[in-house]
Amino acid sequence: MTARGGDVAAVPAIQAKRGRFERPGLRPVRIASLATYVPPRILSNADLEKMVDTSNEWILQRTGISERHLVDPGIATSDLAKEAALLAIERAGITPQDIGFIVVGTTTPDMMFPSTACLLQHKIGATKAWGFDLGAACSGFTYAMATGAQFVATGRSAGFYNPTSRNARLETQNLCGGRNKAKPGKE
Repeated sequence: MTARGGDVAAVPAIQAKRGRFERPGLRPVRIASLATYVPPRILSNADLEKMVDTSNEWILQRTGISERHLVDPGIATSDLAKEAALLAIERAGITPQDIGFIVVGTTTPDMMFPSTACLLQHKIGATKAWGFDLGAACSGFTYAMATGAQFVATGRSAGFYNPTSRNARLETQNLCGGRNKAKPGKE
């Protein structure tokens, strides 16, 4: 396998044990654990059928979504990320003190300042970590993972946590984003 960056000559990547890849001059990087958290409250397509003029078939055909998890009022993105972080930390067999920095990929931060990463750092007790938010929606996890891996590979940090979080709140009048204009079967 070969890696290339800009006009720099290709650097061969050496496959290491357990699926990791190494490059000469860089530290090996691996994913130590994965964890997720979704809020318990569910809104199904059947629920939406009772609220607006739509059908399960119409929603499934256009989105592939059959249910979504709703965040209760007062729950912030950092609250969701905290639940996943604590589970990921436990699975990795580390403590919050082992985390060097936190990158939160999100388009729904708790607030503009301080960053959601810093709020999460406080909530999980990662007192040795610093962090920042990376503003990206669907690709936020990939961008944050690439950013964090580079910090670890270059020796700038011993480890990082990437809680890509989205806190999508639905309001009754905005559930379908103008869907009421298109009746099922009448587009």
